[in-house]
Amino acid sequence: MPQNTLVNHFFGRGTEFDPEDRFNLSRKSRSRRLREIRSILGKHKVLRGFSPEEFRALLEDLGPSFVKIGQTLSTRSEILPQAYCDELAKLQTECDPLPFDQVLDALRVIYDDKLETVFAEIDPQPLGSASLAQVHKAWLKNGDAVAVKVQRPGVKATMAQDIDIMRVMARRVERIAKSEQVLDFTEVVEEMWATFLTETDFACEADNLALFKQLNRNVAFVDCPRVYPELCSEYCLVMEYIDGIPIYDHDRLRTEGYNLAEIGEKMLDNYATQILEHGFFHADPHPGNIMVRGGKVVYIDLGIMGRLKPSERSGCIRS
Repeated sequence: MPQNTLVNHFFGRGTEFDPEDRFNLSRKSRSRRLREIRSILGKHKVLRGFSPEEFRALLEDLGPSFVKIGQTLSTRSEILPQAYCDELAKLQTECDPLPFDQVLDALRVIYDDKLETVFAEIDPQPLGSASLAQVHKAWLKNGDAVAVKVQRPGVKATMAQDIDIMRVMARRVERIAKSEQVLDFTEVVEEMWATFLTETDFACEADNLALFKQLNRNVAFVDCPRVYPELCSEYCLVMEYIDGIPIYDHDRLRTEGYNLAEIGEKMLDNYATQILEHGFFHADPHPGNIMVRGGKVVYIDLGIMGRLKPSERSGCIRS
């Protein structure tokens, strides 16, 4: 089987040009996924209610699209009780890990017969396991320590199916509620679709890392990992390994002598610069995506970035 065809088959990818063909989005596949969702809801007995731990387990079983929703909810204590937010925060880095042999299988598909010539060693213990991908520390043949982000096989097709279901539901809602005061659900879902296509293409994230590093090259307190573009693809990202302190580990940060208020002020200052000057900003800054190393705030996940045109930025400044 040709290498491109093998990659497509392994990761659930179809035709390159038509998204519906590419992900096999059809009424039949939609019905199959809905049956699967109903089965999972029944398994968790959702009508009886659920504890924070049960809610997290439910979202994990429902799949990556729902885990992403849980990650967002984990930062919204005005919507959910704090106990639920604390439990859902585990979804940022603590999803059930993919067995290492499956990670190696995925890498062998991506790199074909070149895997052993690229990596000297790959740590079987994951650094983090999220809904979309799993990250392992590795060492290149030249001795560089890197983080290898491998997309979970089939996850892209599942997320595409879930968003397609949301698209159908949004159209039905808007047929019933036609008031202009009602949120444009179709527009929201289409934005989700655009974000999904970018976030699940790790070659785009590699470009984001390179551009973010260039734009912030003169900022003393903000950084991101160096990327190895020649080793990156749609399904694999290779970047510098960051040995830092997670931004949410307040006790460790204090022990290492960091001032939390100062970190917050510097992040806010830089974030304003990202938005108003660069027009290129981190659009998914949850705590699992930020570390502190050597006095710098390091953004380690740049899969979702926001962009503003000069006219949009000037409008923000005037307002």
